[in-house]
Amino acid sequence: MRSADGADFSFARDKIRVTRLSPGICQIIFDIARNTNTYVNTEGSDTRPIQVAGAAAEIPPESSKKIVASDASSLCFTLTRRLVAWNREERREMAYGMIDSKGALLEPPASPQGEVPLVADPTGVAAQCAAQVKRMSEMTGERVATVVVSQSPKWGVVWRADVIPKDYPDYVSREICWRRPGTKDGLTIEDRPLQMFKAADSVAPLTPP
Repeated sequence: MRSADGADFSFARDKIRVTRLSPGICQIIFDIARNTNTYVNTEGSDTRPIQVAGAAAEIPPESSKKIVASDASSLCFTLTRRLVAWNREERREMAYGMIDSKGALLEPPASPQGEVPLVADPTGVAAQCAAQVKRMSEMTGERVATVVVSQSPKWGVVWRADVIPKDYPDYVSREICWRRPGTKDGLTIEDRPLQMFKAADSVAPLTPP
């Protein structure tokens, strides 16, 4: 969509994707947050929640320190800085081959169907993935359940695990870990829930090979 004052944006489920901000779209976002007593979240490197003045929003305790926007103009200032940073990150990730031209992640599928199961991994990717996810799960109180390591013709060695939160055992997530084939880059770890809003996007729990 394009507003009369030059904003470019689109809606996807509960998100607004903005490619160009304007005073009008900032005012709309500000009013929505205030009238619904919620706060504004953005993706990118700066994920601090933005609380707008007049909204009785309860910021989750696990969230990072919040920012307060006193009016639509101050909200617009914060969002503009984040949008500039986001565009810079997006261009870098496209050049790096992490996302496509539409911003979609280029990553292994959530499930290993069609890939060759691996008992041993001489590349060391699986061991590094296991160690890193183990450290992360210990900090968050999660339990690493089933692990499957496989060889993908496109992605190389892929380590996957189902992780179960201590306090919410029904909300299982899938950790997908890999290294870009043919490189010595660091690991990439993607986290996604098994159950998605669209049933077609949901995946079944892993089963041992």
